[in-house]
Amino acid sequence: MNYEGFKQYVADHIKEFLPQDYSVHEISITKQRKNNDVVWDALSIKGDSNIVPVIYLEPYYQAYTDGARMDDILQKIADMYMKSMEQVSEFPIESFQYDSVKNSIFVVVQNAGMNQELLEKVPHELREDLALLYRVNMELPNGEKGSVLIHNNHLEMWGIDEKTLKEVAWDNMHNYFPPEFASLGKVLRSLGYNEIPEGAELIEMYVLTNKDKHYGAAYMFDKEVMSRIAEEMGGDIVVLPSSIHESILLKKEKDTDFDTLREMVKEVNRAQLLPTEILSDEVYQYSRDTQTLSRVVAVSQEEIPMPDKVSMEEMHDYGYTWDGMLPLTKERALELLDTELVLHKLYNDGAEATLDSRNEILSHDGLFGVERDSWMEYLNAQSQIETNGMIQEM
Repeated sequence: MNYEGFKQYVADHIKEFLPQDYSVHEISITKQRKNNDVVWDALSIKGDSNIVPVIYLEPYYQAYTDGARMDDILQKIADMYMKSMEQVSEFPIESFQYDSVKNSIFVVVQNAGMNQELLEKVPHELREDLALLYRVNMELPNGEKGSVLIHNNHLEMWGIDEKTLKEVAWDNMHNYFPPEFASLGKVLRSLGYNEIPEGAELIEMYVLTNKDKHYGAAYMFDKEVMSRIAEEMGGDIVVLPSSIHESILLKKEKDTDFDTLREMVKEVNRAQLLPTEILSDEVYQYSRDTQTLSRVVAVSQEEIPMPDKVSMEEMHDYGYTWDGMLPLTKERALELLDTELVLHKLYNDGAEATLDSRNEILSHDGLFGVERDSWMEYLNAQSQIETNGMIQEM
């Protein structure tokens, strides 16, 4: 039986394994979008309750392909559903009021590009190619723990704004979800890899997470923590996004091979992580002097002709750190105003705003920018015009 046939069989026969009063319930299989745009099939059994537990079918199909009997699988699904319904019925709605959950709100980091649809529904803050989101730790009456992603409608229900949510979440990080920072060697030995020699090169790598070692990668954006680590390490830091749960740090050296590190990150993401746990294929660096985290641009990207004399490093020092933007001076912005390029005002808090008039340029005292992709398209178009001109003259 293939996967599609398996799903249909479960939908057709699951009621046979549920109590008699479930015979009138509606059975459906829906698509549930998880982190990084991963879509799982979920069995839904809907009755009178507004809260409907869902059961993901992929693990059960894996059990079927491994030889488990369908009757045993259906019984496990039914048992899991009944257990979930008991937990839902015991969960008091007042437990999710703001005063009850505010000390359990914390910050998580996910990939922005792979979660664009989700970001439209949740409060978030964009940082480089990543996004900071917020979750609430919850405990069910039976003692089981989990967390809930905060959506925009939760803010409306609680009567708070996004600024308040952000402040509360970061305060809670230190009070209730403190960071943990240890050498990679120590972490691996704690997992039973005792054969690692004390002088091994990977001892120079460190793991940054939280005390629960769950959703701890967000600490790479905590200025206080990163500043303290940079002082301890004696310089700038290279940050490798190990997963959504932790990051690996090492001291930046003059000969740091970022391309090799980037390939290493990609390999780990593809070979070692579940698709929902991948954070990014990029490599980042933290500046001890400016206390900013920025994405390291690949050498192939750095070789493009810059639109102005301002460097990416100067833009980072200014306070704008997204490398998808190329910096411009006021003079160069005025020169490019009449082209088809979309120009931006850059602010030293990392924000930007589009502009289209000379007065807007003259009234802004900071840097300007043009998006990298737009600049490349513009250069290619200009090159094509010049080439066509040469052909015509010949």
